[in-house]
Amino acid sequence: MRLMMTPEMKALYDDIKPYFDFTQKDCFKADTPDEIRQKAKQYDELRDAQIKESNRIEGLPA
Repeated sequence: MRLMMTPEMKALYDDIKPYFDFTQKDCFKADTPDEIRQKAKQYDELRDAQIKESNRIEGLPA
């Protein structure tokens, strides 16, 4: 399975990327604004929907 980053996902990712801090439990810098956290949630939802659709096409469990 190979997922493609849609233009919408790419725009969200570009906004989120500067706030990544993988030493933190939630992977974000402590001073990350709520707006960025919301964009991360949107990105995750888009990615998860794409994974489900890909699995459906390939006949895999959702």
